[in-house]
Amino acid sequence: MKKIILSMFFVLAFSVNAKAADTKSFNIWANPAALGASVTNAGVDFKLGSSVTLGAALFAINFNASGLGALSTNLSATGYGAYLRYYFSNAIASSFRLSGFGYYMPLKYTQGAYSNTSNATWFGGLIGYHWVPGILNFGLDVGMLNFSGTSSTVVLTNSSGSTTTATGFTLTGTLPWIELTIGLAF
Repeated sequence: MKKIILSMFFVLAFSVNAKAADTKSFNIWANPAALGASVTNAGVDFKLGSSVTLGAALFAINFNASGLGALSTNLSATGYGAYLRYYFSNAIASSFRLSGFGYYMPLKYTQGAYSNTSNATWFGGLIGYHWVPGILNFGLDVGMLNFSGTSSTVVLTNSSGSTTTATGFTLTGTLPWIELTIGLAF
């Protein structure tokens, strides 16, 4: 039974006749490579015009390094963002594409007795290819990510629970960015 269900899913996912590429109106996607790094990166893109999509995205991090021998370190954040994509042929079809994106993320970082909260923004630009053989589709994009994080306060807490506040910081930079996505287009 399991083989029959998997076979039916495979035929449906790769069926070129399931729906013509230029009639797809939205794509639900996720970044499977991020899942291995305790990160969730997913979104949905809606077709605005023949070559343009606009989408909403979620980026969540929950990383705990306590099991690695580190001093009880935890980083968590949930960010919300948007993607604007331009396809060189039809939107949500097999095509090269340009993407711009932005995220806003409140971050919480704790290490031992130290804790910190900050707000971060990410903006980036990507170029890549989107392959749509049927309903199932794949994307590979590369580009640059610009980030900026500002913390107004750093809270230091000792073992008795007393706290003191220190001056915050600003962190900015630019990094190369690679995005691999798997999606379902309808």
